[in-house]
Amino acid sequence: MKKSVALLSVLIFLAGISAVLLSLFTESEKILSQSGVFGEISENSVILSRFEKEFSSAVQDINGSEDLDNLFVTTPLIASKNGDFLFGFEIYPLSDKINLNMIIEEDKRGYLIRYLDKIGEFFEIKDIRFFTELLLDSIDEDTQERSFSTEIALYERNFVNGRLSGFRRFDKIVDYYFKSTDDAAIYSVPWRELIYFGSEEYMIDCERLKPLNAYFLGLSDQIGNFVCDEVRKGAARKIMSALNIKRYSKNELYLCGADIFYDLAERQSRLSLRMELKKKRIVAIER
Repeated sequence: MKKSVALLSVLIFLAGISAVLLSLFTESEKILSQSGVFGEISENSVILSRFEKEFSSAVQDINGSEDLDNLFVTTPLIASKNGDFLFGFEIYPLSDKINLNMIIEEDKRGYLIRYLDKIGEFFEIKDIRFFTELLLDSIDEDTQERSFSTEIALYERNFVNGRLSGFRRFDKIVDYYFKSTDDAAIYSVPWRELIYFGSEEYMIDCERLKPLNAYFLGLSDQIGNFVCDEVRKGAARKIMSALNIKRYSKNELYLCGADIFYDLAERQSRLSLRMELKKKRIVAIER
């Protein structure tokens, strides 16, 4: 019964979000009469407003972990009758990844340094400790170097310290590491599949945690050998407690991502959003 209610909720969501077409074409004259960035802002405003409204409605009936699977969907491209407008979206969990901004917090730092050490060992990175110190010196806001040449802001004047908001600045850290070490192995890490950057401490969903992440965190001794419900005590339980790794609960802050694709008047656009289930709203927009 719970599954059918959740599925019905998602079907209503899909139907509702498809109504973005009507909203856009109702305002199409106004939107298309504007040029460049102003027209794009108008389009995005209509889409984001409707998307957030339908998302908020759809998650009302998500009460447990089983319900979540129905929310994570990828739609085909939906076309208007005349074919001038194409629209589609994907919703996916971010709670299967690690919020790397947490490394700056003292009670979590040791666990995440070991996490990066395991990544370095697995992908044969020559100096993962140097990369970790680059990351720490980039996220903290002072300009004190942990080691020689680890404070990028001292060497690249356009680089600004502080918590990371997306991959743009993280990619600069990766590039800086490569320029300093000539170690191309850093590019072999599938960072976007493993990490993200959040502004709050969101839960990590132990049922959806990626097998590689469970292994790198030290929750399993083999890739694919971690079972959430079997962890009762010991080192793994301490890691889970420190990093807020648990089963989904509607009372926890739970982050998911949404990518919206659309093509209007031969202009292709993509919006990447962060949606929070407890608050039922968009909490960040990336371009």
